Amino acid sequence: MGSIPVTKLDALIVGAGFGGTYQLKRLREEGYKVRIVDFASDYAGVWYWNRYPGARVDSPIPHYEFSDPTLWREWTWTQRFPGSKELRDYFSFVANKWDLRKDTDFNTRVEQADWDESSNNWTVKCSGGKVYQAQFLLLNTGFAAKRYIPDWKGIDKYRGIWIHPSYWPKEEPELRGKKIAVIGTGSTGIQLAQDLSGIAGEFTLFQRTPNMALPMKQINYQKNERALSDERYKTTFAGRHSSFGGFDFSFAPRNTLDDTPEQRKAFYEELWAQGDFHFWLATYQDTLFDPEANKEAYEFWKAKVRARIQNERIKEILAPEKQPYSFGCKRISLENEFYEIFNKPNAFLVDVNATPITEVTERGIRTTEKEWEFDCIACATGFDAITGGLLDMNITGAAGLKLSEKWKGGAKTYLGMSVSGFPNMMFTYGPQAPTALCNGPTCAEAQGEFIIKTMNLMRKEGIQRLDAEEAAEAKWGDEVRKLADMSLLPSTKSWYMGDNIPGKPPASRFVACPVQPTSSDRTINVSILSVTSRPPVHMPTRKVKASERRRCTRACTNCKRRKERCNGVRPCRRCTERNVTQDCRFHQSPQVASTLQTPEPELPDAQDTRGLPQHHEHDELLCFRRVSRVVKDSRGTLSFIGDASNLCFLQDIRRIVVDNFGRCSFVDDPLRRCMVEESSRGLAEESNRSPPSKPTKEQVDYFLTWFERTTDCILPLYDPEELRKDIYKCLQSLDKCPNTQLATFHLVIAIGAQAGPDDHDELAEHHFNFGRYVTLTTLMDEPSITTIQCHTLITAYLLAGSRRNAAFMYLGIAVRGAYALGIHRRDVSLLYDSAEYNARERLWRALRIMDLFMSASLGRPPATIETRDTTSTEEDYSASNDLCWIFENILTSVYSKRVIATECLEKVSQLHRDWTLRFERGLQTDGIRPSGPFYPGADEVPNIGLLHLKEAYYWTINLLSRPFLIQYVSYMLAQRTSDLGPKPNLQGHLIVVQACIDSAFRTADLLYPLVSTALVPKRLPFAVNSAFVAVLVLSTALFADLEDSGVLSGGIQKCRSVLQKFSKYDAVTRRYLMITDYLKEVCEDAIQARRQEKMDSINRSIRQVFGSIHDPEFVNGGSRRTSGVGRGSGVQQEAVFQTQRTPTMTDDTIGAEAETGHDSSTAEINFDLGMHTYSMTGQLNPFPDTPMPGTQEQGSEFSFLTTLNLDPFNEGMLFPIVGTSLLDCGISGDWENDFAP
Repeated sequence: MGSIPVTKLDALIVGAGFGGTYQLKRLREEGYKVRIVDFASDYAGVWYWNRYPGARVDSPIPHYEFSDPTLWREWTWTQRFPGSKELRDYFSFVANKWDLRKDTDFNTRVEQADWDESSNNWTVKCSGGKVYQAQFLLLNTGFAAKRYIPDWKGIDKYRGIWIHPSYWPKEEPELRGKKIAVIGTGSTGIQLAQDLSGIAGEFTLFQRTPNMALPMKQINYQKNERALSDERYKTTFAGRHSSFGGFDFSFAPRNTLDDTPEQRKAFYEELWAQGDFHFWLATYQDTLFDPEANKEAYEFWKAKVRARIQNERIKEILAPEKQPYSFGCKRISLENEFYEIFNKPNAFLVDVNATPITEVTERGIRTTEKEWEFDCIACATGFDAITGGLLDMNITGAAGLKLSEKWKGGAKTYLGMSVSGFPNMMFTYGPQAPTALCNGPTCAEAQGEFIIKTMNLMRKEGIQRLDAEEAAEAKWGDEVRKLADMSLLPSTKSWYMGDNIPGKPPASRFVACPVQPTSSDRTINVSILSVTSRPPVHMPTRKVKASERRRCTRACTNCKRRKERCNGVRPCRRCTERNVTQDCRFHQSPQVASTLQTPEPELPDAQDTRGLPQHHEHDELLCFRRVSRVVKDSRGTLSFIGDASNLCFLQDIRRIVVDNFGRCSFVDDPLRRCMVEESSRGLAEESNRSPPSKPTKEQVDYFLTWFERTTDCILPLYDPEELRKDIYKCLQSLDKCPNTQLATFHLVIAIGAQAGPDDHDELAEHHFNFGRYVTLTTLMDEPSITTIQCHTLITAYLLAGSRRNAAFMYLGIAVRGAYALGIHRRDVSLLYDSAEYNARERLWRALRIMDLFMSASLGRPPATIETRDTTSTEEDYSASNDLCWIFENILTSVYSKRVIATECLEKVSQLHRDWTLRFERGLQTDGIRPSGPFYPGADEVPNIGLLHLKEAYYWTINLLSRPFLIQYVSYMLAQRTSDLGPKPNLQGHLIVVQACIDSAFRTADLLYPLVSTALVPKRLPFAVNSAFVAVLVLSTALFADLEDSGVLSGGIQKCRSVLQKFSKYDAVTRRYLMITDYLKEVCEDAIQARRQEKMDSINRSIRQVFGSIHDPEFVNGGSRRTSGVGRGSGVQQEAVFQTQRTPTMTDDTIGAEAETGHDSSTAEINFDLGMHTYSMTGQLNPFPDTPMPGTQEQGSEFSFLTTLNLDPFNEGMLFPIVGTSLLDCGISGDWENDFAP
């Protein structure tokens, strides 16, 4: 007999469903030799086997299809939730379109898979004598590969038709008019019941646990009708990777009990009306965590379902009065009139908890109550989910370890995609991964891309073997259990927890969920993968004599962790060799003497890191660093400043400066740890409780004029004409005014006096303190429109007076009052007459504007959440409120998560584009005249309202693009001083960086006319903020020479002039001006350094051609040598110019390290994974500058991997390991490339 032929591959894929077909297509594109094997005779995975009546997917189109445009542009669906046959037809279409059949072996079952240590390959033996040898074994067996049938007595004796739904025969049995039973009420059982009950003569459903099913809301499409437009398809695919369930919707960012019962019911009704999984996965964020919140959801569901059932006994079985388990913690199904089945006379329901099944008889099923006779029994008892298919293949890993033995006590994985001791084996839809709650195509593409990029990295580095360490595996399991225990999942028996199979060890499938936002100590940071571009190589070093040994004062954190010798400079030599200079950092040691001052007090998780993205020492990979901190205010109190704030932007710039230009006044600014605030003169003074002298009519006119100008667009609390009438009326009888009018009168006068160009500051403070006194002593017992208006006026006055923390607190009172009155809901305001409606809508706009301004400038979570459709172009469309929606998206989707996903960038930039097309229609609602920078016919009176609106628009662009600017400048400057290896994918980011700079220029041009006019308020905090942001952006751009230095300097000077104009009366503006002057010095030094560098380069070129006799070192007979340059020439040539990088703010004195030898032979490699470590062995490329054969070009960093941050202000993301960071995704080119998973 001849030997069995072996098919040699780079990778063998098991399973021809969504995961396997996607990997086959993508791996072939990457140049790998790869094949699929599948026991079925065609593609479709689970849908090949599930042919039972009524079988259909419960994820809607287009979520449940591939994102490849070549597919969805040609394929049209007939239903929103397609049936099994249509899904099989879709897979046939995909197979033909992607030409998959030539690399697929059907009717092939994996019987044995063994890891060969000598060749670092898998040997896979299959049915029919087929043998494959592959470096990678990629398992895509899905969650439903192994059927489960309970071991009931007598099954083999049953004479009727016994079917497990996944074995449903291709030739349909004749069941019309028969007695049919379905056992099980999971998704399959419900779908079978809905279909078979309509044809059965008698139908019986056996239920163990009620399924809290939700209405499907099926939609039938006409022939050639598309489910969505092309544009909606794009945005849907872009958005599904960033949500909890892989859909384009996610949990509402508020808690259940935050809403009143009426509000909660209205929200539930809205979710219910949308159908599918909205009531489960778009509901309140604490539903899966808080028992009381969960009960509220169940009570609503129960009421909806019981109203559809006529029989009281059936009601109690299908929707019990007492909640049987936590809502949403078992797999929820979608139904179409399932509950109405049991209103029919021929339908029966058996509760097997009350009357358990004892055996299967020849004629049917016997329970403890009676024997039931059936012609057909459909056993919808589910699957040995997740692990069953993997354990069914007899897999043996390194050292003869069998997977069945490894998992005997429960599944153990790393990242839910690999197992320690089973090298080069990766799987999708595995245990301890979030895939159980996500739709298949989203999982397939996300995890598939992860696997492919990992393989590419190994190929690039010449690595033959990848294996997770046991410690990493154990820690991942702990993280999974910790996350599951935070939720209500462990309280419920389900296949998520492995409880559907008797004797199966519990292993949570659940990973990513929205954390209950009620306790700060429940914040979890799950570091998924932190991969350096070139794995560190451990090689023997040459021996050094004791006399030659020198020890540096301290080592960087990388060298400490790796127990390597560090030379003490930043970046150190080891980190430079490993191409991880951005991670080389030093921490202050209390034992080492230092001349540095005490570092700024920071939050515990605010690490001192450099560059974007970076790896945190506490095992966290973020797409941009956390720089939030606590800083001291004028009284020494610590205040929180978040990532979006100007101060954190400033801190980023300081780190760039100190890393590349050294210490200077800007870096050593004595106020750098302080939040400058004006001193407070509060209610404690007796004089503040007595009313100020009554102003004259002329004074009131003056104050009202400047009130209107300074608050134009940003404080639309009143109709201007009505306000003047009320103020004049109050002035006539000031002593008899009601407290509501009195407080308003004094606060309005205070703001006008504070803003006017004349010096009325003392008068303004007197009016303000008295108005605040009246507000706090007479208006606080009950919320009212006037109370909220007065607190908003107090906020505006304090903000303009450089008392930002106080303003922030008063704003919080105003917002809570607005919620108490339902002002945040437009439908509530519509209940009132037009005057009251307009007042409430104006008040909401004012609150939104103040809230988003303070949240963005201070980096704190917004207090308001928009419930309106701000994009609606109805008569009362507001451009300012629409712009606030953009602010909210940036703060909640970017800065609270510190991850900018591609879909997030596309979403927000689309909001920007749409806003620019319609904002002019909202100017009238906002009371803004569309007349340009100055009012027509007026004597140089600037149009402050339009200015406020436009500068806020430019600021939103700066906020969104700021992380790109920091990353780009950091890399460009670092590239000048050291070889950082291949340049990351920054070209695609350039348009975003340019948008950031362009917005800063436009801000400077917009605000500069204010300098030359006298008819402008002397305090404009919104304009001052934008001018300062523009200074920071333009200065950062100048450091890296991203634009002509003269043009950039001109923009900076314009903004400085604006700051100087307003600095006389405003402490915050004076501080901004001081920082601007410090930055100007750094900019001038940077320009001078570039000029000198350019001159030195020219001189070097001249010397290389003609030599040199005028350099003092050469005159004195000295010489300089450069490797490979100038040897043999008559005059020695100067060494190549290099810039020495200065130590960081926390660096100590420079140390030195002995030279080490290098070896190009086989070495053991540690693949740094942040939280855990992979170990590898492989043949290293002895010629690092020469590409390995077959190696494809890749970026130098694996920042396509993102971290899931679960904190009180984040929505839970389904995939911590999916999603392409915006810092790695260009936005130029065809959208197909931009939104590739």
